[in-house]
Amino acid sequence: MDEATVAIENIHAHMHQGKPLAEAVSDGSAETAIPRLLAMLCILAVFVSSFFMQGAARALFVPLSLSVGFAMIASYILSSTFVPVLSVWLMKHQGEHHSPGFFDRIRGVYEHILCGLVRARWLVIAIYLVGSAGVIGILGPQLGRGIFPVVDAGQFRLRMRAPDGTHIEKTEQLAKVALANIEQEVGAENVELTLGYVGMIHSNFPVNAVYQWSRGPEEVILYVDLNDDIGISDEVLKDRVRKRLSAEMPDVRFSFEPSDIVNEVMSFGSPTPVEVVISGPNFQQNRDFAEKTREELAQIPDLRDLQVGQSLDYPTIQVTVDREKAGLAGLMPVDVSRALVTATSSSRFIVPNYWADPKSGIAYQVQVEIPRPVVRSPYDTETVGSIEALGRIPLKQTSQGQVLIRDIATLEPGTMPGQYDRYNMRRQITLTANIAAADLWSRSFCC
Repeated sequence: MDEATVAIENIHAHMHQGKPLAEAVSDGSAETAIPRLLAMLCILAVFVSSFFMQGAARALFVPLSLSVGFAMIASYILSSTFVPVLSVWLMKHQGEHHSPGFFDRIRGVYEHILCGLVRARWLVIAIYLVGSAGVIGILGPQLGRGIFPVVDAGQFRLRMRAPDGTHIEKTEQLAKVALANIEQEVGAENVELTLGYVGMIHSNFPVNAVYQWSRGPEEVILYVDLNDDIGISDEVLKDRVRKRLSAEMPDVRFSFEPSDIVNEVMSFGSPTPVEVVISGPNFQQNRDFAEKTREELAQIPDLRDLQVGQSLDYPTIQVTVDREKAGLAGLMPVDVSRALVTATSSSRFIVPNYWADPKSGIAYQVQVEIPRPVVRSPYDTETVGSIEALGRIPLKQTSQGQVLIRDIATLEPGTMPGQYDRYNMRRQITLTANIAAADLWSRSFCC
């Protein structure tokens, strides 16, 4: 449309000079062919950079670039072929010059000014360069360099991580304490709705964990919807909530995540805008290097919620079976593992058993579990009460009495990574962080 408008206006200009219609169309179209081509190429050059993007940004901007590019090419072709033909058919030749109007006087003034500037073009160029350099030097550092500007969505998503291995009921208590602190900080009248999920998605639920990712029973995801009339920007509010929760719950790690669809898509799958990945053949070396990197990143003042993405010190119990004692008792290591799984979880992981309803034909899973009060106290983080209680789990009944786990195995507390993330078959550790009072581009070059 723009290129056709330029061509038609130039045709009219030639017609006002008294040229025949066909000659005016020919001269007007030929005169604007090169300028219109250059304008089209300049516009296309802007979108070339999208083809060098990666991830979600490429998938978002490449189709836009292609649509604009094909539209501009089609516009140039049509304005150079179809528009001149229609101009000859539809335009009427104006034999007499019309009297100058208001627009003609404006154009005359503009032409007079333009001629003066062309005569002093070197001075104009110098002034333009100095002015441009001044504007870039003053305003350039103040401009954000994110793909999308930060907007106040009126909501936020908060991920809480209690110490590794925290029992889910204790985690639920911490989530309620966090919500109470948020209401006190922003005002209960400014909180429209809260939604939370504690722990991992149960294996019985047909929900893909990629849509609701959590690491274990110690993790909570909170959604908080705010009043539209709160009058406080989301970033300022997040900073206030972050400081309050860190002071009230020092043992819990917090991280704000994107809650609107634009930021979720543009985060390239990461819950935070900053994600550092350490990968190598030796996991312990990866961990040592990740700790050094975390210490260096902690010195950047604009980073918030800096933490390791994986659970690296999940509490465990090391069970070492004495094969000689187990053999004398007629047992194998698998008997120990089955007894432990049944006691700490249920029999469905060892002996799947299904009962079919004779009326509906629907199969129901039948499993044996130790009652919860026997397995653990409600807010204790140690399963089965203690290591001593695990050692008393029976394995086999003999004529001389019961064979317990502690009779053929030793149990010791320990820790291990709660999860392993891999890329190209190599284990990796990630560091995540949010950015406050700065844009991603400036933080990426701060060091």
